[in-house]
Amino acid sequence: AAADTRQNIVFSMKLMDSKGIENRNLVCVSSEYHIPRIRILCREYGLNAAFAASSPQDPLLRLPCIVREYMAYIKMFLHNIF
Repeated sequence: AAADTRQNIVFSMKLMDSKGIENRNLVCVSSEYHIPRIRILCREYGLNAAFAASSPQDPLLRLPCIVREYMAYIKMFLHNIF
């Protein structure tokens, strides 16, 4: 139900809370270019996480995704997340 990475992390934290999971060690799997931003957000929420890159993406889709990722960094900067 998450619309973005931040919501995904928040919803995951709520799910862990509802299941009584106190140890917040996570494994985050995503595209290799997305992992650095996930790492920043996990650190912001105090989550201990390991990261793994998914299989390579179709090269035709890679450029638009990287552009979108850079726009997300700008949004994070504007919201003082760094």
